[in-house]
Amino acid sequence: YEWFRGLVDGEGCFIIQPRNNNYFLFKFEVYMHRDDAPMLKYIANRLGVGNVYVREHFASFSVTSKKDLLIIINVFDKYPLNTSKNLNYLLWKKGYELYYNRKNLDIDIKILTEELVNLKNQMNKKRNDFKQPETHHVNITPSWLIGFVEAEGFFSVILKDYRLMFGIGQTASEAGVLEAIQKFLLGLPGQYKI
Repeated sequence: YEWFRGLVDGEGCFIIQPRNNNYFLFKFEVYMHRDDAPMLKYIANRLGVGNVYVREHFASFSVTSKKDLLIIINVFDKYPLNTSKNLNYLLWKKGYELYYNRKNLDIDIKILTEELVNLKNQMNKKRNDFKQPETHHVNITPSWLIGFVEAEGFFSVILKDYRLMFGIGQTASEAGVLEAIQKFLLGLPGQYKI
């Protein structure tokens, strides 16, 4: 789960998709290059949920059924994400609970629709608030880092002097996570420059 958490922090996506007649689709996906399809199939098999789709240039692991999404929720409730994907997850989960418990909540469908659209409009590329909840803390583990590197890491050679380089690229909003990775790596034995 730690490795999966790292991979999702890099390439996971939580989606609330409005459809016709006040219907909403809740979706969890991981997109990778098509060469990574075996890895996505491994995830689907281990979790026992979702489907893997392989296209010309990319592959995706997708979970959409109400029941299967509960398994995803259980994973990320127990193993919280480090990056702003955690914030997307929390809004997505709130929307899932509102939508699938609407009969018990006795909520007007128009109000529910407005609330779900509002949640959707605060997620992913539309996000402008990156403040994590007070209880959240960044937890870097070796397995998380491997998953995150598989999603966001790069390796290169500087041709000028043939130095090897490893890096992880993120937006400025993820500076705290990058600093936590740096602290984790500097705590490992050996001598290197970060």
